[in-house]
Amino acid sequence: FKFSTRWDYDWFRIESRLLDFYFLSRVSSRTGDKTQFSYSAHTLTEPRFVKFIAAYHEVYPLTRTEIEFLPFAYRFFILNYVIREGARFFRADLCAQFRRDAANLYLAESEKLDLSELLQVVS
Repeated sequence: FKFSTRWDYDWFRIESRLLDFYFLSRVSSRTGDKTQFSYSAHTLTEPRFVKFIAAYHEVYPLTRTEIEFLPFAYRFFILNYVIREGARFFRADLCAQFRRDAANLYLAESEKLDLSELLQVVS
């Protein structure tokens, strides 16, 4: 019996629940990945994700600190899944593109996320 080293059942399953929230934001997004695939952080601030967070917070209360942690969880995902492990999941051409986008776009945009609507939900 041998476990694979895939990210989704290693550290993502034993660490903070917030590590899963980027995936949940992608699922709730209208953007989807139909024509152009992206790992942009914009899904974390879309109205549908804010609505999801409000419903989640009613059942499993979140703190301000947890919401403020979201950009860090997102960066952790980008650094590990896209940059470090990307070759395991993507064709070589897509892997190179996603790594470039991660370095040039995604990490920088994560520092500019406006979490004010999410913070209002948990206040």
